[in-house]
Amino acid sequence: MAVHLRVRALFVSIALGGALFAALPAVTASAAPSFSPRAAAPVGVHVAPARTAATADGTELSWLLLPSQRTLVVDVVDKTGDAWPVQAASSGWATAHVRYAYVSSCRAGVPCVVVREGSYGRTGWNGMTTAVAGQMFTFTSPVQIQLNDSYGLSASEHRAVTCHELGHALGLDHDNRASSCLQPVAQAAGPDSLDRARLEQLYAPTG
Repeated sequence: MAVHLRVRALFVSIALGGALFAALPAVTASAAPSFSPRAAAPVGVHVAPARTAATADGTELSWLLLPSQRTLVVDVVDKTGDAWPVQAASSGWATAHVRYAYVSSCRAGVPCVVVREGSYGRTGWNGMTTAVAGQMFTFTSPVQIQLNDSYGLSASEHRAVTCHELGHALGLDHDNRASSCLQPVAQAAGPDSLDRARLEQLYAPTG
């Protein structure tokens, strides 16, 4: 059974000076499971696709890459079990200038993503990434990923959901290509070459 990914988002407002205007989290991506046969009603939440993590004016968020940095390294604190292949899925996102690194706890001043699993209920999503906007349209660390154990997913579906959320945690929006795990209805186990090219466009050093 293919995993169905849908997005739902709340937007944060950014003042012109870059300060956080409204302290609302940008709930970035949720994965909707398959339909329920009861009353012909879907289990999942049906909403229109929206940006991954964006300000009120539609500006996407990304991690801050300092001019002196040649590579963006985002720490990952993995609090999941074996069913969720977080480390294996994150390896697909490595590019010339971007990579995930695994740590036991987030460090001050370092980009960090915390991944948790839990039985969150039949919420309509299999995975959700939550980010808060900081100054200059950047993520405030840590970004939170929740992976939902309440739906019976296959190993390939676990991989697709994990890949999808890790892509959002790097600042990437949905992509309609079937070869990308960022497809809103995702089946791909990993990102494709265009996904990685988009990361390079975001984070390749300019100097």
